[in-house]
Amino acid sequence: MKTDCAYEGAITAIKAALAQPAQDYAAKNPLGGPAKIFDAMAACIRAGDSFDAVLRQYGFAEAQPVQEPVAWQWLGSAQFRKKIPKGADKTAWSPLYTTPPQRPWVGLTDEEINKWTPEIHGVIQAIEAKLKEKNS
Repeated sequence: MKTDCAYEGAITAIKAALAQPAQDYAAKNPLGGPAKIFDAMAACIRAGDSFDAVLRQYGFAEAQPVQEPVAWQWLGSAQFRKKIPKGADKTAWSPLYTTPPQRPWVGLTDEEINKWTPEIHGVIQAIEAKLKEKNS
């Protein structure tokens, strides 16, 4: 994930503004409103960050746990080992993983969506639909 995003300073201010009670949000948000969060996110994506990385950066998604390989395959062969042999060239071995367990899709509730201003409800629902499509 890129960390030199042009809006990096604004990200901290946005998070602080979002932590404030709803009635104080507009007064404390340096970008002028909640819809600007999506503009800042879009700028990060245009700068080269992946959509998933930006969602994690803004606290909208959890980072996936790092999975350990269950075995190693020697490249170009049918030889498998539980561990890379001592002294072996690590670049000559490819890690093998199990398929991670699938979790059921859990979307946002109407109550969670209604915490945002009505102007961006359509954007939130569009993002949620795309995430559901990619993860189901």
